[in-house]
Amino acid sequence: MIKRSLHFLINTLLITLIFVCTSFPQSDLHRLKIISEKPFELFVNDFSIGSFTEFDTLLKPASYKVEVYLIDTAMVKSIFKKNLLLDNDKEILLDTIYPATIKSYPDDAEVYFDSIYFGSTPLKLNLLFKPSLLEVKKSGFKSYTKDISNLDKFDFYIKLEREEIQRRKFNIDYKYVALTSTIINGAFAAYTKQLANKYFYKSNRSNEDMQKVKTYDRYSGFFTIAMEISFGIFVYLLFQE
Repeated sequence: MIKRSLHFLINTLLITLIFVCTSFPQSDLHRLKIISEKPFELFVNDFSIGSFTEFDTLLKPASYKVEVYLIDTAMVKSIFKKNLLLDNDKEILLDTIYPATIKSYPDDAEVYFDSIYFGSTPLKLNLLFKPSLLEVKKSGFKSYTKDISNLDKFDFYIKLEREEIQRRKFNIDYKYVALTSTIINGAFAAYTKQLANKYFYKSNRSNEDMQKVKTYDRYSGFFTIAMEISFGIFVYLLFQE
């Protein structure tokens, strides 16, 4: 009960701070009106204002971060989120849905619509406004930017490119792994071949010796193939620089 009361008092104070209009003449205020067929939860400048189906108020001229979330049972969230410059009367109709599915490789990239963060990939939601710019960002990778103002549906799979420094570091790391693997596998191939020859050229060799020759020959063949694969990877990465 105490927790709920404190929450109510804090929200009331925040709303009062945001919607203080007494120091402004009525003519200097602008109307913000939000209309929806379904109930929605409203946040202004990250503060919860309440739940409505229609919101209508007068505000002082300023820039406001307006977030609207439809309250329904749908698995996919329906969101309106914009930095709104209230320099005149504005009316927002939440009557159109724009489905958005953003996937990326690798996952967990940040998704921005009109420079506002909406979540991380894979991301699926319904936008309650038509964005004009999509940005996908991830540390260590080049940012992806696309003008989407002429689209009505936003379904993207984006393969992010590594930044030049990260790609070089990746190539250098794996190049030396491949080189080390080439050397080690080459050494084992030579050693097992030497053992096979030792038993093959042994005087008075027995059937057991011949079994050892076959075994070491197989090992030598296996290490030779591994050496050749590692060397091929090394050469490939060498030419990627």
